[in-house]
Amino acid sequence: MLVIDKPIAVLRNLPTGFSSQATQEIEQATNLPWQRNAYSDYTSQGYEVFSLFNKDGNSTNTIIEDGTPIPTADLEKLPTIRHFIEQ
Repeated sequence: MLVIDKPIAVLRNLPTGFSSQATQEIEQATNLPWQRNAYSDYTSQGYEVFSLFNKDGNSTNTIIEDGTPIPTADLEKLPTIRHFIEQ
């Protein structure tokens, strides 16, 4: 039996205006390293992703692994999203 002794997710309400601010930020950010979804065999086709946090800090590494999350340089291009994640 698997026993999880710490939270693996946090659910909370989005701040007023967050969705529109985050959308605008993504649309205006240049040179985001969009990649074909590494798990496309298991998900819907036709969308691309990049990492905001991962094990090595490389935005193009979209593999999910255990480890201490390191923010990627591209997270700096998205301050509204970064603030929401880190608060």
